[in-house]
Amino acid sequence: MVFFNFIIIYLNLLLFCNACFPTPTVEPGPTIMCDPTTCPAMMPPVMNGPIMQDSSTCEITRMAKCMGSMRIEYNMNPSETYGPGAVEWTCDQTTMKYTYQDMSSVTQQINTVNCVP
Repeated sequence: MVFFNFIIIYLNLLLFCNACFPTPTVEPGPTIMCDPTTCPAMMPPVMNGPIMQDSSTCEITRMAKCMGSMRIEYNMNPSETYGPGAVEWTCDQTTMKYTYQDMSSVTQQINTVNCVP
């Protein structure tokens, strides 16, 4: 009998009390406005891919590679050559220059770039 009364009360609440059980809503988070890139559009003789921007962090990256089997040499340093495949560059908005991860996983700034055999 108690169970039956509980069911009757529960059904009345569901049918006649819409505000008693509000539907949860999800509020959208803040919109992040990213500044346009300040890094150079091209760095000849390297072929640059499209600029990619992460909308959650505003990080700007692009892929770069040399033609054929040529390798990328950074900052006139023969020990810092990569390739022949594509490498990822990240735009440093404070210096307005691209950076790369060297062989020791340290971020280095790109001042000059060349394609070498």
